[in-house]
Amino acid sequence: MNKKRAQQIFNALNKASKQALQRKKFSFSYKSDFLEYKSYLSNFSTDQYQLFDALFDELEIQDSIRSLLNGAIVNQTENRPALHHRYRCSDPTPDFNFKKICTPLLKQIKKDKYQNIITFGIGGSYEGPKLLQEFLLNPASDINYSFVSGPDKYEFNTIVKPLLGQKNLYIFASKSLATDETLSCLKWLGKNRTEKNSIVVTANSEGARALGFSEASIIPFPESVGGRYSIWSPISLTAGIENNFMSFLQGGGIADSLLSGHSTDARKYQKLIKTLAFSDIWHSNFCNKKNRVVLTYNWKLRSFANYIQQLEMESLGKPSNAESIFHETGQTILVASALRRNIHIFSFFIKAPPSAQLILFIAQTLKAL
Repeated sequence: MNKKRAQQIFNALNKASKQALQRKKFSFSYKSDFLEYKSYLSNFSTDQYQLFDALFDELEIQDSIRSLLNGAIVNQTENRPALHHRYRCSDPTPDFNFKKICTPLLKQIKKDKYQNIITFGIGGSYEGPKLLQEFLLNPASDINYSFVSGPDKYEFNTIVKPLLGQKNLYIFASKSLATDETLSCLKWLGKNRTEKNSIVVTANSEGARALGFSEASIIPFPESVGGRYSIWSPISLTAGIENNFMSFLQGGGIADSLLSGHSTDARKYQKLIKTLAFSDIWHSNFCNKKNRVVLTYNWKLRSFANYIQQLEMESLGKPSNAESIFHETGQTILVASALRRNIHIFSFFIKAPPSAQLILFIAQTLKAL
């Protein structure tokens, strides 16, 4: 990396931010078989995009992406790679083969015909599985799926207590198996939990055994899978009970190949990702827009905003790269449903001062309904 050249590009961006606001909006659209995106960004033009793209090349970001996908150490704090993407490979190694790891257990769960499946978790172990289950849920399902985060016993008493005595499966999803919230739920269940009606998904198999889980009820995953990204791992076990979870992994694999590829389709997809990333950095670092509002117009995706809030904002608590030329590494994600029941909140966001936030709309086309 040429630090002098990178600083020159940064200075050019800083100079552009002090010029009069441009009335023309940056318009970009992307469409594939699965996704359609349109952006109308104020105060962001092709000039800024090209400056960021030059900086992208100068910082060799594309090489960094390939290094991550090749298993290089990218988590400098813990000195380990981030390997969640390996679940998305077409030919995964045994430690990341979701199908081989989970299929026998999924078959047994279906055979046992549980009335209720209750997942205990927090952070990525809660938001990811909950999002997937809500999106994929078949209304005709005979199974009641519940998710408990655990910090308040009232939540446990409200969701779990009325179900005690029924045929329940308890799933404890925790990478460390050391979070007070999850352990509290384990304690509150008491003798209602047995070896036969409970499963634990964790990177801490030794800790699971110490808590009384049998070997057959422990589903391990590697330490190199970050909690925020564990949606791709057996943490999302519930989504595979009545759905083809492999399709979700295959979709992620397609995104990986597009992100690191050289085809025309790959370049179009990369421009979509760059547009989102560049405009985010531009608005947070140069335009004083510190918040992003996420509005979902799809009931099945009602937890999507919560998921990306946890996904992105947990990063804000990590040490930033001391060599970075950018001071702001992300925005505060504000969550609100744009459904009719919250139309007053929606109106507030629309009318708020322009310096307050960016707004991201998520909807489903009528054709897809």
